[in-house]
Amino acid sequence: MAKAKFMSYDRDEGRFIVLKSNNIVTAIYTAWNYEFPVYERETEECIFDGFADNDDNNEMFKDYDVRVIDREGLRRLQTISTGEVHKAPWDNQGGPSDGCR
Repeated sequence: MAKAKFMSYDRDEGRFIVLKSNNIVTAIYTAWNYEFPVYERETEECIFDGFADNDDNNEMFKDYDVRVIDREGLRRLQTISTGEVHKAPWDNQGGPSDGCR
């Protein structure tokens, strides 16, 4: 795999964790499952925080062709160029503890 593009920040441990996927949607959903923010590894710039509102998140990752939307009563990621809405892995599995691990 190419050099990891994203990392998350474990607030409890006070350390960064490299995310295994270079796919922005997978990286965000993985970190979101643990309630960690996502950072661009090279610049250390925060590009997503599940505790922030949709507008703030969309501003942070505007360069990634992705945004957060409200759909079916949940916050979801959407690819802007295609309109594709991405469900989190746990959406069909009973809860966040069952997905993205």
